[in-house]
Amino acid sequence: GQTDSFTVLGDANIFTLSVVSGTVILNDNVTVSATTVGAGATVDVIGPASSIRKFGSVKGNGVVHVQGGTNSFSSLVSVGAVQLSGGAFIVNGGQASTVNTLVQSGGSIQGGAALVIGTATLTNAAIVSTPVSVSNLIIHGFTQVTGSPLTATSSAVIEVDSQFTLSEGASFIVGPNALVTQSGLFQILPSGTKIPPLFINNGGWTSSTSDLKVLVTTNGNGLFQLGSGATMEVTGITFTTGSLSLTDATVSSVSSFITIGSVSGTGTIQSNGQSFVVSGSLQASSVAIQNGFASAGSPSITSFDLKFGTFNITGTAGSISTLLFEGGSIGGSPSSSTVLTVGSLTITGSQPKTLASISTVFSTLNMTCDVAQCQLFTSKAKLSSSISQR
Repeated sequence: GQTDSFTVLGDANIFTLSVVSGTVILNDNVTVSATTVGAGATVDVIGPASSIRKFGSVKGNGVVHVQGGTNSFSSLVSVGAVQLSGGAFIVNGGQASTVNTLVQSGGSIQGGAALVIGTATLTNAAIVSTPVSVSNLIIHGFTQVTGSPLTATSSAVIEVDSQFTLSEGASFIVGPNALVTQSGLFQILPSGTKIPPLFINNGGWTSSTSDLKVLVTTNGNGLFQLGSGATMEVTGITFTTGSLSLTDATVSSVSSFITIGSVSGTGTIQSNGQSFVVSGSLQASSVAIQNGFASAGSPSITSFDLKFGTFNITGTAGSISTLLFEGGSIGGSPSSSTVLTVGSLTITGSQPKTLASISTVFSTLNMTCDVAQCQLFTSKAKLSSSISQR
């Protein structure tokens, strides 16, 4: 029936519950076949995990407040708001449930059926084996996702220092039309070893000054745009993205396999181990390769330090204003007669250095090897001064 406010104590079976105003509190084992929650009204479920509530269809512009208990929902149809602060919120119907607004500060979302949300704020959230799609996602703390995807389809905002922990095949997906705005430290971390988690960015990710730390496999064709002072740390993973834009920002790769379509701006790139591959243009203020393999289609770099490893230019030309060649190999494409133009070339250190399948033209050459012999080898390569070509 219709009511302003009441509390249901003890077990109950209710065929139709229509709440026009006020609050209905369910404390014990309750089964409701059909529920309507009007605008300004609230259904509040409390109690320990042993309190079992089963809802059939739920609709209306009101609020479902889950504070405790084990609560299953067969169908939520455009429910105004769900406030989840404790207990289990289980979506187990055969079709997707829809909620206009979700605020989760505790408890867990479970059930396996899809949940589509207009705006969701995640402060202290757990999502287990339930595909969740959110138009506008507000990340405001710690979220654990297990065994299912969490997708942002329109926007996501990271307002404070936050963390996603993905486990057992979980994924965090930024859709192709979505824009993520980050203004706090954000970490994406793995948990468990059975099925690796995944981070997919097919949209745009912007961080003006805050750091981004990624330790799960990443792919997608989207954009990462980092502003002054921001650092993206990629550690021990495979990382693939469409483009990277840096404005006085830093990308640090440790023991990772990096593949990027293009890099632009005035950033710093630091690569230590494995590979850093840019298929198109690479524009940066500073690049440092500690070891491993790196390549670019057409690099334009202000300062480049090759300590050890290999750097290849896969296109026809590249330019480096200042090159510190400490060890390793610089090569070009054997089929394209690659030309590397260098302003100031410094060859230093005792590590062997090789130029392969590339024509390197420098303005100035400095050889500072202390007491050690400068070891420079060439293979189908040419090293010449731009002065001699005038």
